[in-house]
Amino acid sequence: MKLFLREPMAAFFTLAFPLMMLFLFGSIYGNKPTPFFGGYGSVDISVPAYTAMIIATSGLLGLTITLATYREKGILRRLKATPLYPQTILTAQVSVIFLMTALGMALLIIAAKVFYNLKFDGNPLNVFLAFVLSSMSFFSLGFILSGLLPTARSAQAVAMVLFYPMLFLSGAAISE
Repeated sequence: MKLFLREPMAAFFTLAFPLMMLFLFGSIYGNKPTPFFGGYGSVDISVPAYTAMIIATSGLLGLTITLATYREKGILRRLKATPLYPQTILTAQVSVIFLMTALGMALLIIAAKVFYNLKFDGNPLNVFLAFVLSSMSFFSLGFILSGLLPTARSAQAVAMVLFYPMLFLSGAAISE
C-alpha cells in the first residue's frame, strides 16, 4: 500500500483525476434530468464512465507498468530468493490495486451523491459484481502485457496505445 501511495501518478489517476472530471463536467452541465439521457442527468451517466476509467487506469496502466518495472529491475528475481511465494507477491499487488480502485470508485460515487444528487436505480450487488469482473479482466490484461513486453517503457507505451482508444471510443472520456 505504501509503494502505491509513493507513486504520485498512480494515486492521482486512481483517486483524484476522476473527481476532477466529475467536478469539472458537473459544474458545466449540472445533473438536471433530460430526455436526451432518458431522464437521467449528465452526472448520472458520467459516473459509470468515470468508474470504467478508474478500472482501466488501475488495471491496464498501473499494474502493467508496476510489474514490468519490477521484472526489468530484477525485483521479482530478488523476491524469489526470499521465503515468499510468487503468488503471495502477486496477490498483494492485485489486492492493493483492487482496494485503491474500489476506494477511487467509492470516492467518486460519494462525491456525485453529495454534490450532484446522483440518481441510481440499479441493483448494488450487480454493480459490485460487474466492478469485480471488470477489474479482474483489466488486471488480467495488465498481467499479460507485463509478462510479454521486455521493458517498463514498452509496457507503458503498449498499455497507453490500448487505453486511450478504449477511453475515447467507449464514451468514458466524453459521454455527452
